[in-house]
Amino acid sequence: MREIISVNIGNAGTNIGLDYWELLCLEGGIDSQGRLNSLQQILEPGNYKFFSEKSTQTYSPRALFIDTDPQIFSILNTKPLFDPTYTISGTASLRGNYTKGFSSKYYNNESITLIDASLERLRNIAENSDNFEGFIITHSVARGTGSSLTSMLLNKLSEEYPKKIRTTVSVMPSENNNELLEPYNVMHCMNNLIENADATFSYDNDALNDICRNALGIEYPGFESYNHLIAHSMSSITCPIRNNGSLNSSLSDFVSNFVPFSYNISVSSMAIREISFEIFNPNCFMTKCETSFGKYITGSLLYRGE
Repeated sequence: MREIISVNIGNAGTNIGLDYWELLCLEGGIDSQGRLNSLQQILEPGNYKFFSEKSTQTYSPRALFIDTDPQIFSILNTKPLFDPTYTISGTASLRGNYTKGFSSKYYNNESITLIDASLERLRNIAENSDNFEGFIITHSVARGTGSSLTSMLLNKLSEEYPKKIRTTVSVMPSENNNELLEPYNVMHCMNNLIENADATFSYDNDALNDICRNALGIEYPGFESYNHLIAHSMSSITCPIRNNGSLNSSLSDFVSNFVPFSYNISVSSMAIREISFEIFNPNCFMTKCETSFGKYITGSLLYRGE
């Protein structure tokens, strides 16, 4: 069994993680108490990559939640599905300042203490796994905790687990945001993602807002709607891993399959053909980018049935 450990950092990472695990529980037949529901007799083997068995037919996500602001965990601690041992919080928010989080190890020990505690919890999760494959980290690139603690943790993970796959689900900032520190947070965090992450799935709120309004008909979308979209995307990405698909059945497959190679494909179904072309419609991108000035290096299309 090649287990996968989820790490959710900061306010954005925690809220996305909560929506994501709610979906995984729904698909796996697990209720809010961590028990199998009446329609599910046994947990499918692929789900053991994401859930650990605490007792007979009682399961807990292989997940760690980290935030410098303790307020977010007032919600998390009311959910018995999650083990409170794997919830780590500081004493105060970084208020959107990357430098305050990343550089604090030079003048106080709060950030480094959080990282040390996180590494210890991750070792516990790894020791309770057969042969874990890697990490999925959810976070915001623009905010203080999501950018700084993610950078610090990735640095440590690359040192302690150099052969494990490190992937991130990274929320990019809006173009129209006037936050003074966001460009600096993004610049520093992106450098660390390039250096220490094997793959990054990126999303931005502008693109998610357009999808909510134009495709889903949500008149006034907010962060809750954006988080739901990202969680559904993560669920689809990890679906072949949980269900032992023939393609991308592991994190390492995702990384290796993005190595460019040429091939021919024949599509017979009109519905699949339309979906395939729609994927390359900029209005459907979850990250806004100008594709007319560049070229696609490679792509991976995952089709999921009902």
